Amino acid sequence: MYMLIVTIVCMAGLWKEVSVVAKPQPQPQQKIKAASEITDPEHVCLYENKTYHAGEKFRPDSCTFCHCPRHGGEARCAVQDCFFNPSCIKFDNDPNECCQRCLEYGCQHHDGKFYPPGAVISNSPCETCRCPRNGGRTQCIKQGCPPVLCVDAIHKDGECCPICPNGPNCWLDGEIIEAGIKVPKDTCKLCECPASKGPHWTHGKHRRAICSMDKCD
Repeated sequence: MYMLIVTIVCMAGLWKEVSVVAKPQPQPQQKIKAASEITDPEHVCLYENKTYHAGEKFRPDSCTFCHCPRHGGEARCAVQDCFFNPSCIKFDNDPNECCQRCLEYGCQHHDGKFYPPGAVISNSPCETCRCPRNGGRTQCIKQGCPPVLCVDAIHKDGECCPICPNGPNCWLDGEIIEAGIKVPKDTCKLCECPASKGPHWTHGKHRRAICSMDKCD
């Protein structure tokens, strides 16, 4: 771009207007800086040895969400919570996902094994467990046993409760007597093993005959 300069000069007593075209002087070119070069060094965040600009959002890992405040300083982060589903027995371990996706539901029994929904578990004759339809914690029912009416009870394989192979009986002075039979102990006492519950009734291997005073001979 050229510039027109008008100058009035006096020649031989006369004033004359002279126009001079001036060639502009070249100006030094200014380098346009990138936004990263003009950012205030104080308006950045340093997180795990990495620099982030003010207002920038970033994710250090799949579970953490961070952003650098507009005035820089300390980055602000939030960690995503994952819901633990106790009914899940198999997960999808995708390294790009924060929370694991459940692939299979079921139950983990107290024996350490995993069972599918609806499975019936019987690890002992006295306990039956079931895995619910939606998985989760196994539901167990324990069988109760009636009182043992003998001192020589035995356990059969596959049976929960003991049985009396010789019927109800009791101890009397180191000997086993049958229930319902009255046995004189001495001239004044009569002992009997009760066949059912009574006032002084006992059960199991410590079951003893009950003695009462009788007519003395």
